Amino acid sequence: HLVDNYNSFGEKIHLGANINSNAAEICPVISADEKTLFITRTYCKENTAGEDDYDIWVSQLGKDSTWSKLKNIGPPLNNRGNNFVISVSHDNNSLVIGNVYHGGDGKDMTKGISYSHKTKTGWSYPKEMKIKNFYNNNDYNEACLSPDGKTILLCVERDDTYGDKDLYFSHLLADSTWSEPENLGGVINTFSNETGVFLASDNIFSNGNTSMYA
Repeated sequence: HLVDNYNSFGEKIHLGANINSNAAEICPVISADEKTLFITRTYCKENTAGEDDYDIWVSQLGKDSTWSKLKNIGPPLNNRGNNFVISVSHDNNSLVIGNVYHGGDGKDMTKGISYSHKTKTGWSYPKEMKIKNFYNNNDYNEACLSPDGKTILLCVERDDTYGDKDLYFSHLLADSTWSEPENLGGVINTFSNETGVFLASDNIFSNGNTSMYA
């Protein structure tokens, strides 16, 4: 059953050649001020490890309301593993990144979530976001950080899911670790996949059909 205004989001506008290419542009994440766009590119010869790689690319919104040409964000965020932005902090100074980085060229990355902070010289090396008893029985990994940076919404499949992936939440603790993911319950979660969670500044959230391989 669809709500009456389900298709009232406005006109679809193609973002043009500065964003789109012969490669695959997937998993777009926009900053809270709507001026920075992070995109994952694959099947792109300019990626760190070539066409089979997944790299993070970034674009800035200009004063003329057009997006700059996508630029590879480079190391340390991009390596030979699967690299993708999950969420951007409200102040644009932190990124939630897919997978856990263990140094090296990225071949030894493991499932999980990391974070990176903006520095004077670029983005810091991603560190693991330590979530108590975190596991995901699904190959896809999504999340969204709350505007105050103290809660993270997760799209994962765990032993208590209602079906496939469910929405969970985890709170930041005093020791800078995160609480064990708690299921949002049957009012929100269904027998099917809950994906593409987004939490706005007014704490209204939505979920859709976008996901990224971990």
